[in-house]
Amino acid sequence: MTQQKLQEGGEGVVSASALAMIEGGDRLPTEKALRFLCERLELSPFQTEQLRHLAHDPERTDAERLKSIMPSDVLRGVALFIRPAGDDSALLEAAGVEEVWVVTKTPLTIKAGYYEQMRDRLVKQKIRFTYFIDSEKGKSQFLELYRKLQEDPSLDSPAKKRLSARLRCIVVPSTLTIFGFVLFNPNVVGRMFGRIVVMDDYDLTIGVIPMDRPKVTASFEHLHKIVEKLEELEGGKRGAGPTTYIEGIGNCELVRA
Repeated sequence: MTQQKLQEGGEGVVSASALAMIEGGDRLPTEKALRFLCERLELSPFQTEQLRHLAHDPERTDAERLKSIMPSDVLRGVALFIRPAGDDSALLEAAGVEEVWVVTKTPLTIKAGYYEQMRDRLVKQKIRFTYFIDSEKGKSQFLELYRKLQEDPSLDSPAKKRLSARLRCIVVPSTLTIFGFVLFNPNVVGRMFGRIVVMDDYDLTIGVIPMDRPKVTASFEHLHKIVEKLEELEGGKRGAGPTTYIEGIGNCELVRA
């Protein structure tokens, strides 16, 4: 849509010169202009609210913006806007993430772009990943992901040997994966935070939004119950079969790649 087309019907609300300055980042729109632009662009209520917050955000440097949306923002309830998952990398590096729990139907990091990010976090940043997935398809994709890492020519032998300690998968009931989300630094007081993963109808990640403290706490307690039980069985070499029934949750399986 051209600026001229966008401005149609907006006489007295936003001038052509003002629109050009808004688009160029040299001016913030007034509330009246903002409402008009959102209507013309047919933005959803959620997108409109995002744009409203961004439009009234004071000018800050990139460093200040990153600092303002570090994990403390999630704990304090400060808005963190939906953004491509790839754009979240710098924030995670700065947050000092040591461990990640990912609840998803299938491990999407098998796909190009996401795979490279996860591989670098596993090897260079030494982050530990645990996937909680709900289907045989997801399980097979995890094993495919593990094989891909083992065959990756950019990883040396020591790095490949450490993979089993840094990457694991737990198959859980489908009721646990209705919504995809990620917990960062689980069980680390003051540093644990979460993100809900927003996906489209084709299971492609659109972006991430923050989880508030009650959701983070409730999610962690649920997942920790699974991890604790399976680690107990794994450590004691107990367990009658490939799956373990966990009260209040259902059958879970720790996948050994």
